[in-house]
Parts: sequence; C-alpha cells; structure tokens
Amino acid sequence: AFSSSADVVKVFGHKNPDTDATVGAILRSWELEKLGQAAEPFVLGTLNKETEYVLDRFEVSTPPLLGPLDADSKVAVVDTNNPAELPDDLDFNMITSIVDHHKLCGISTESPIEVDIRPLCSAGSVIYERLNTAGIKPTPQIAGLILSCI
Repeated sequence: AFSSSADVVKVFGHKNPDTDATVGAILRSWELEKLGQAAEPFVLGTLNKETEYVLDRFEVSTPPLLGPLDADSKVAVVDTNNPAELPDDLDFNMITSIVDHHKLCGISTESPIEVDIRPLCSAGSVIYERLNTAGIKPTPQIAGLILSCI
C-alpha cells in the first residue's frame, strides 16, 4: 500500500542522544514496522563514541538528524517524556506514542496517546518486553541492539 510521508511516524529520543535514545528509536521504528505502521528513526544531535561503536558493530546506519517538523507530522518518542529534551518545534499533539523508563515530566495532549513507561533499566528493555508481548521475535541484529541499550 502506498503511504505518504505524512503517514510515516518519525521516531526519536532526546536531545544529546545516547545509545538508549538512538537505538531505542531504531528499535521502536522496527517494532512499528512489524505492526504495520510505516516509521523512520531519527536523532536529535551528534552521536557519542559508544553509540557510534554500537551502530558500527551491528552494521546499522546512523539515523538522520531530524529536520523541522510540519503540522502533519506524527511522532513517536522514546527514552524521554521531558519537554525540555524534545525538539523546540514539537507540538505535543503530534505525539502518537511514548515508550520510556523515566519519571513523568509534563507532556499533555488533547487526545489519548499510547504511553508505555516501565521501571526498567532502559527504553530498549521496555521495547524488548513489548516485542515479547506482541509475539515478535527479534533478529540477532535487533537482539544485539536491545542489549546495547542497557
């Protein structure tokens, strides 16, 4: 089926991306794709050496830097729900889901969204649990990425 760019969910973590935010965006995009939703991971800044190593080790391309959001953008947020750590041009009503492991920090939307916040060690761990619940088996590459988030 044809999907327009407006149908593609833009997935990203926090500013100053670490491994969990970057890989979490990759994992959440993979999860959404497996569930039939077009998605693309993005980063909000320059990667650190650890994250570069992980992506190189598992032969995964660095997600592109997120550009300006337009009014039709749909986004999924991983590894944060803190407004200060998100893009300045993000309208919270663009958010379709949040997958995180941090305390609640003040995002409010006009309509209900999917929120999965669990007291685990990483967003990658939350996504792993989500995959298990959905019966989606990670590939060896995805499993390695999940472990790198811890």
